[in-house]
Amino acid sequence: MEPGLLLGCVIVLLIIWLLRVKYVKYGGAGQAAKELRLLTSSQREGSSTPEDLPRWEDSQRRMENYLSEYNKLNMEIRFTEAFLFYLEQHYPADPRVGILQESAAHRKDSIWGFKVNR
Repeated sequence: MEPGLLLGCVIVLLIIWLLRVKYVKYGGAGQAAKELRLLTSSQREGSSTPEDLPRWEDSQRRMENYLSEYNKLNMEIRFTEAFLFYLEQHYPADPRVGILQESAAHRKDSIWGFKVNR
């Protein structure tokens, strides 16, 4: 194989990878992750309000389109746990509370089969 052709393939792959990273960081997943970080932080600081519910729902719905990023972010900041506490605090009769409690009882400890919490 020609060295120039090999170098060209490496450059094309690098460009594709950089575009993907930029898209994830600044695209839909990046914005949703940023919002979830803010909401999780405000919940843990005790400054959340009942009016935050649409922001929670929208951010989680957008993040679900990027399952790998969703799982990584959830392992990092545990936003589903924060959302459960948010619902328990502001909307205790919400039907999702029971589902989230059951889910929290069986926390995921791997991403793509790799252990992350030992």
